[in-house]
Amino acid sequence: AAAAPAPAPEARRSGLATLGDSRGAKPSRPKLPDLRPFDAPESREFLAALERNHVPRELRSSDEMGRARRVRFVVDDARPLPCPWGEGSPLAGELRQAMARQEAQAASAAPPAAFQGAGQTLGGSSAAPAAAPVVELPDAPVVDATKPAVKIRVRLAGGKALTATLNADHTVAHLRAVIAADGGGETPYDLLAGFPPKPLADASATVADLNGQAVQMKLRG
Repeated sequence: AAAAPAPAPEARRSGLATLGDSRGAKPSRPKLPDLRPFDAPESREFLAALERNHVPRELRSSDEMGRARRVRFVVDDARPLPCPWGEGSPLAGELRQAMARQEAQAASAAPPAAFQGAGQTLGGSSAAPAAAPVVELPDAPVVDATKPAVKIRVRLAGGKALTATLNADHTVAHLRAVIAADGGGETPYDLLAGFPPKPLADASATVADLNGQAVQMKLRG
């Protein structure tokens, strides 16, 4: 079935009307009566008074004291306005094009790259500890009572605490031998000391500076 034809728009009226022509209507927005033609005698008189900056006679009134009331003119176009981006509006096409561009840009945007940096533990350094080289462990050291001795607290990976007593001229490799003799070291690990913790990467370095310090055993991987 054919669609019903759209109703014809209401013809625009032109002419003149004043509040005095709408008795009993609300002052904010009265329902306008039939408009007077601009060339009607009363309309010509009204417009001529406005051109002279005078209050038209039909709008003049007095208060209880006989004083003329002040008249203010407010112009309000009460005609319904079309939607600026509705159908038939010159802006409708531009709006659709802008929305299409935004959708295309969103579709072509590359997804955010996954984080590939290195993390930092609380109280540690930002750089990952350097892996200690694999060295042949010496035999379990024998402490010489005639030489200076050092005591080192070692926290093993499983949480066990170990106190190692060595001579000052013993090396980090000897400290690893003590850990191995206690049953640790089957899995590759690093020894960290100081603050922030740094790896004891040089197995030939002496342990003289580690006297009274805590050393942490950290498994690799």
